[in-house]
Order: sequence, then structure tokens, then C-alpha cells
Amino acid sequence: MDDDKLLFEKLSPLAKSFLAGSFSGTCSTITLQPFDLLKTKIQNAPAGKRQGMLKIAKSTVVSDGVFGLWTGLTPTLLRTVPGNIG
Repeated sequence: MDDDKLLFEKLSPLAKSFLAGSFSGTCSTITLQPFDLLKTKIQNAPAGKRQGMLKIAKSTVVSDGVFGLWTGLTPTLLRTVPGNIG
């Protein structure tokens, strides 16, 4: 454990900022991706056929499984992580 602490202490402030930003961006994106997917599905539905968030979540889980809520995670991470650095 002490070796890990020493390694982190040896990093430059820029590297520490990069790691912290990458980690925070990754955590927030993974946590909030299902809500972003549901928001997008609501926004893309025709005006007369919009459903509530819970109904869309249920239909997504039924059709794609639970992990279907994380559809689009990879491109979102590729966009978000670099934006949180610094």
C-alpha cells in the first residue's frame, strides 16, 4: 500500500489531474448512462406517442435486458472522459 502512495505522490500535478478527471468522468458517465438513454428515447418519440420514463425503462429491459440501459456507453465515455480532464 505504501508503494502505491509513493507512486501517486511522484506523479506530476498534470498527471494527477488527468487521472482524477478520467476517474470522475468515468464514474459519473457509468452511473448516469441509463437516465441519459431514457431521456433520449423520450425526446425522440413522436409528440403524440410519448411515454413515461418508467414505461420506457421497462420496455428497454424487456427487449434488451438490464444491460440495455447502458446502450451507447462506449461513445459517451469517449466523449466525456477527455472533457473532464483538467
